[in-house]
Amino acid sequence: MGHHRLVVSSETLIELGEVLSRPKFDRYLPLTDRLEFFDRLRRLALHVPNVPPIVACHDPKDDKFLRLALAAVRRSSSLATITFCA
Repeated sequence: MGHHRLVVSSETLIELGEVLSRPKFDRYLPLTDRLEFFDRLRRLALHVPNVPPIVACHDPKDDKFLRLALAAVRRSSSLATITFCA
C-alpha cells in the first residue's frame, strides 16, 4: 500500500462532531475521550476547502463524502486514488 492521508471538510467535521457527542456512545467511551479524539483528528487531517456542490448519492446525506473525495483529488496529485469504505 502507498501513502494515505486523511482529508476532511467543514461539513464532514461538523457531522463527526455531532455523532461523537451523542449520548448513546457514553457506554463505550466517555465524552471527554471522544472530544479529545475529535480534536486530534481535526488537527492532523488535511482540511480541503471549497468543496463543490455535487448531488449523486442514493442517500443525500452521503453526498458530503463524495464531494470531499472529489475535491481532494482535484487539490493534490499526490492523492491519486481514493478507497471508499461502506
